Amino acid sequence: MRSGSVAVAMVLATIALPVAAEPWVAGWTTSPVRSPPEQQLTEAQSRDTTVRQIVRVTIGGRALRVRFSNRFGTTPLRIAGAHIALAAGPAAAAIRPGTDRPLTFAGRATVEVPPGADFWSDPVPIPVKALQDVAISTRFAALPQQQTGHGGARTRSWIAPGDRLGDLDVRRCDAGRTLVPDRGGRGRCRAHGPRHRGAGGSRSPMAMA
Repeated sequence: MRSGSVAVAMVLATIALPVAAEPWVAGWTTSPVRSPPEQQLTEAQSRDTTVRQIVRVTIGGRALRVRFSNRFGTTPLRIAGAHIALAAGPAAAAIRPGTDRPLTFAGRATVEVPPGADFWSDPVPIPVKALQDVAISTRFAALPQQQTGHGGARTRSWIAPGDRLGDLDVRRCDAGRTLVPDRGGRGRCRAHGPRHRGAGGSRSPMAMA
């Protein structure tokens, strides 16, 4: 498993929660910016890739909805699916069993966000407490040529090939290797046997700090 020192492209801008009978209130947000090349997903990661991002909401509520941003995109942002769940912990690759919920967009599982636009998901009933970690897993069909993001995530995101939306843990190792987790949920893929000291050659998702 490889770790990076750059921030993964942040395609979600806001999580909103309803408080009692009041209107929707932002529970987490970041300022969308034009991502520089070194902070964008690569060409190889731009299609049929699942990104799991961990955010800590500041207030609690009984439901969530997520706003996806293509504010600076010059081509459409195509989302093939998205899920939301309670994270197993800060920056963890795993989610809590039984909390995974699919997101829909006007009743559909997929959405195409035009250049310069944002798109809200439909509300999802999932109780969340203040300062709880929430995992948003997004599968991309195609990313825009210019990605929208934010370079100061202060957490770790996880990138894995294919559809990993509902996986309890998006980390995965090659045959003959075992995942040895470390603090923060990152972990290393190591070959079986006591003599192996390295961690290369795995198919694990990249962890982006």
